[in-house]
Amino acid sequence: MGDSKWKSHFHVVIIGCGIGGLTAAIGIRRAGYKATILEQSPELREIGAGIQVPSNATRVLQQMGVLEEAARHSIKPQSVIWRSYQDGHVIGRQSLSPFTEKVYGLPHFSIHRCDYQAVLLKKAQQLGADIKLGQTVSGFDLSNGLVILGSSGEVCKADLIIGADGGRSICRDTLIGRMTAPTRSGEIALRLTTSAKAIRQNQSTADLLSDNNLDIWVGPQAHVVSYLLVRNDQFNMVLTQPDLASNEHVDTKLQNLDIVEVRQKFGGWDPRLRTILDMASQAAQTTLGQIADLETWVDKSSKLVLLGDSAHPMLPYLAQGAAMAVEDAAVLATLLDVCMSRSDVPRLLQVYDSLRRPRAIKIKNLSHGMRYTLGQNDGPQQEERDRKIALGFSDDHPVPYGNPVYQDWMWGYDAIDEAKKAWDQHLTSKQKGEESTV
Repeated sequence: MGDSKWKSHFHVVIIGCGIGGLTAAIGIRRAGYKATILEQSPELREIGAGIQVPSNATRVLQQMGVLEEAARHSIKPQSVIWRSYQDGHVIGRQSLSPFTEKVYGLPHFSIHRCDYQAVLLKKAQQLGADIKLGQTVSGFDLSNGLVILGSSGEVCKADLIIGADGGRSICRDTLIGRMTAPTRSGEIALRLTTSAKAIRQNQSTADLLSDNNLDIWVGPQAHVVSYLLVRNDQFNMVLTQPDLASNEHVDTKLQNLDIVEVRQKFGGWDPRLRTILDMASQAAQTTLGQIADLETWVDKSSKLVLLGDSAHPMLPYLAQGAAMAVEDAAVLATLLDVCMSRSDVPRLLQVYDSLRRPRAIKIKNLSHGMRYTLGQNDGPQQEERDRKIALGFSDDHPVPYGNPVYQDWMWGYDAIDEAKKAWDQHLTSKQKGEESTV
């Protein structure tokens, strides 16, 4: 752990109180640093409803002491089931539970975003993180370590600033030196929840919930993901399709959408899916944005570093977006934990960047490729995709988590252990360099 005396006076200010920012606060407080979160919203509200938490993320939750509490609000799907959009027949399956516990020692679960955030918030506050809501960041004076708040010019002094402020990030704009608003990815996501009880009571849809699974209907240029949530016994659905808007302006905020429009968009799909859409009373839509890969996540001042969507917003098709933010936070907090002095901070930020950026970019690119895999038009390529999915877990599986090599690389990752190894390698390399100059 090293001498923690200086750490208790080292102030880490986190911009953004989402899943990544809260995970960072927990890890940073556990490492002995002073931690403050500045959140623009006057109240905490996670956008969307359900979220998948794969084993590479639950491993971090376990190591930070929040897995047991999070599990109480979660459901563990038994399998991923790929279905035809036309009639819902099963194309193939991928085991999830108890598979991930047996192979990786940790669960894969579904949880409501509000519950996920609440669990992390409670732990961060218990550890002494200072959470300040309604704080709009208007700029930075990095040479002096200042966060400028609102139009009043009030400032918050920081030794290190972590930008965890999402896809539209003032922290990223500051690091790059220009506006970096997301551009259109070509996809939109429609989100809705409905009563799981109503689905069970309907003769035509009850079989979908006879077991607890994660169902994915795949169709031309669109797909639908559905799973159960503990909160209010909800059935969560995310329906993705092409973004047909022609203007370049991207508003990634969640916007209300007429449920009738959703029903029309998927009118030719599996009758059971249409029945469930008839049960829903409201829906929301968000445009999925993207940014170009960044050359660095660390400002040259070593006072500002990015994590999560501020560094690497990605399409949701591998259920790894929030997991990458959790990994980012765990790696950064671990490096801060093992470093021995203030003078180590610039070097540890470079180690963080070299460890995290390649992995996040690779998963971002894999996720981007999934839009084409899942959205094949009817024809020979779609038939070949379905044939490979039907074969099950294999090196030829077209979905990364159905491929043993990619799955192990994604789900078997231990962010904290990797951070420790990267720091040890850095120290060894540094020592050899010093010895060579003697």
